[in-house]
Amino acid sequence: RAMVAPLTTLLTQVLQNVILLAGAAIMCFTVSWKLALLSLTVVGPIVVVMDAFARFSKQLNRRIWDSLATANDSANQAFVNIRTIKAFSTELSERDKYDTALHEMIGRAIINAVATSVSYIISEGLELGTMTLILGFGGMMAINHPDQLSVGDL
Repeated sequence: RAMVAPLTTLLTQVLQNVILLAGAAIMCFTVSWKLALLSLTVVGPIVVVMDAFARFSKQLNRRIWDSLATANDSANQAFVNIRTIKAFSTELSERDKYDTALHEMIGRAIINAVATSVSYIISEGLELGTMTLILGFGGMMAINHPDQLSVGDL
């Protein structure tokens, strides 16, 4: 059961979101097809930004995990060969190898965090700009053409 539960939850959420999206789209086009089309203009730029970020993040995450694997491998080899390390007094060298791999991983994780933040700022900015544009255009429609769109519908 424990292995099926995440899949069930995921499928439930996907189905819920698809129904919500379809209902929202129908409602938007019912109220004003012009505003609905205007709201869809943001989808393209957000998809481009998210796609670029996903590709960048995928490569960076792979490097982060590689750095962590290198650090763990270094520590594992040190523990396995502890007698040799003590006999030749190379404790500092082994610790430096481990520290270098961890610093590399942390540096890449920071770059990933900054990229995530920038991608979030861009997508949220696009969404905010679109909402402002829709409300402005909708307000103009409600004022200039009350027969097409009322303030209550907006």
